[in-house]
Amino acid sequence: MAPDKDVDGFHRKNRNAFLEGKEGILFPVFPAAIIKLIEEAIKESPNRPRKTVIVCHSPEFGEVMKKAVRKIGLEGEFVFCEELKKTSPNKYARIILKRADVVVTACGVPNLIDKKLVKRNAIIIDGGITRENSKVVGDVNIDSIQETDCIVSPVPGGVGPVTVAMLLRNVYLASKNQAKK
Repeated sequence: MAPDKDVDGFHRKNRNAFLEGKEGILFPVFPAAIIKLIEEAIKESPNRPRKTVIVCHSPEFGEVMKKAVRKIGLEGEFVFCEELKKTSPNKYARIILKRADVVVTACGVPNLIDKKLVKRNAIIIDGGITRENSKVVGDVNIDSIQETDCIVSPVPGGVGPVTVAMLLRNVYLASKNQAKK
């Protein structure tokens, strides 16, 4: 697909332009939605966050998010979802996650993240969705996290609607750019 028609924004050229901070491009909508939510949560946070950990399946997505959080002044690193599963826990992944001021998840593993893995007052952006018992749930065990005074994006109703807004922005930009040709 041509980059100027890729309204999802994950074409290599669009990803690179997003990471370089170029305006008017069709940026990756899911990462852009997450960044927007982080920026809004920072306004509500009692502390100024510095360190972000992205929990994901794909190194490509992890790299995009790592660079994206750096663009808004946060440190970023990523760990793989598999490293946090109870069947094969990775001690290092758990330690760095516990130190994170901001946690971003995009795993699709229900209840992967609980209070033992996050620090108090962290910002948690839950981008994972799974259908479980005819309900849509995220990666975060909300009942467990409530005890930690964290700011948590809900599932459903958190990242999804903001992603749609970013997608509509890209549809508008693509239309505008096509009209100029």
